[in-house]
Amino acid sequence: MADKDLKGKRKQFINSVSMGTVNGLLDELFEKNVLNQEEMERVKCENATVMDKARALIDSVLRKGPRACQIVICHICEEDTHLAETLGLSSSPQSGNSQNTTDSEVAFPPLPEDKHDKNPFKILESVGKELLTGVLQDLVEKDVLKLEEAEKKKFHDAKPGDKPRVFLNSVRQKPKEAGQAIVQTFLNMDKHSTSLEASVNNMPGPAEPEESVDALKLCPRENFVKLCKQRAEEIYPIKERKDRTRLALIICNTTFDHLSLRKGADLDVAGMRRLLTDLGYSVHVKEELTAKDMESELRAFAARPEHKSSDSTFLVFMSHGILSGICGTKYSAEGDPDVLAYDTIFQIFNNRNCLSLKDKPKVIIVQACRGDHVSWRDVNKGSLFITQLITCFQKYSWCSHLEEVFRKVQQSFEKPNVRAQMPTIERLSMTRYFYLFPGN
Repeated sequence: MADKDLKGKRKQFINSVSMGTVNGLLDELFEKNVLNQEEMERVKCENATVMDKARALIDSVLRKGPRACQIVICHICEEDTHLAETLGLSSSPQSGNSQNTTDSEVAFPPLPEDKHDKNPFKILESVGKELLTGVLQDLVEKDVLKLEEAEKKKFHDAKPGDKPRVFLNSVRQKPKEAGQAIVQTFLNMDKHSTSLEASVNNMPGPAEPEESVDALKLCPRENFVKLCKQRAEEIYPIKERKDRTRLALIICNTTFDHLSLRKGADLDVAGMRRLLTDLGYSVHVKEELTAKDMESELRAFAARPEHKSSDSTFLVFMSHGILSGICGTKYSAEGDPDVLAYDTIFQIFNNRNCLSLKDKPKVIIVQACRGDHVSWRDVNKGSLFITQLITCFQKYSWCSHLEEVFRKVQQSFEKPNVRAQMPTIERLSMTRYFYLFPGN
């Protein structure tokens, strides 16, 4: 039975599922009347982290019985094949009462004459939001589907991340041909591309810089100016280099009273210092701190006057960790609870307590284990996470916004050469896209 299969995968599901898949499952379960509006909102709003949302979601589904569980399994197999493989799930029904699902390997929707029953809206929802937003904006402006003025206004007023969902809600009321017309638009973007990523890379503009892999690729000035004009309302403003005073803070604990030595951590510090410096930040490094010392350093950093003339900041933590926070140098599982809580970090830098950074991107990067979550580190190369993060920033930050760069980091863990835990993105509260525009 599907409920038994899913129950056996509960812990692994909680540890592995992404926020995008959680949202997709909630939409699917709501559309199929498994969850009502209140239940869906409860999962979204009453749980802070991705793991908490995942736990609430799967527990709700398990209580609904075999049919609900089969819907979840089918959705995962269709929309998140990596997660399906991780969990060892198959969309094949356990009884004759379940419907067969379509091929999870399909990369593009069928042409209009194809009788394949793949839902075009589901395919659209799985496409990267950045690509969707630009294409859908064009469809609305050209009035391809003759939307009502009220629907157009909803689309234009929506936040960047919500535009695809608002658009799809508008066209769901139209005939199936409308959905196929939208799909055809995507297919026509680049007839010779074999993937959506290829379409993105082939968009008009200056050729990609050809710096070496270990150097930060710079964004051509014309790209910077063009994007700032075209998407002024959708991206965080970047201050002129001559006027801004960007700051970044790295906190690294290597030696502990009761925990193992974090060999190779110095390589992570050196790599992140170089990356952030190349991105235009004045980097401050603090090492070997207790939880109390870390909190003091954070409060002092938050009070720095330079933030007033800055457009963003980075906070990087490297240490041992537990589920609730980052370990100080005196941490002991049996004795001293020397832990800097994640909630404390967020509180110090929220809009109320850190006015100089109000409504500016504040990026927090943590290299630490989290209880059952292991963080892998090579003593000769540094941690796998920091190594991949630096590489992705160097390769993609010239043309991609921050969420997309982090997604590239996650994708690099899908088929790792070594055993590794998938990094997660949590507490994302940015209302616009954050482009770093290196070199500008």
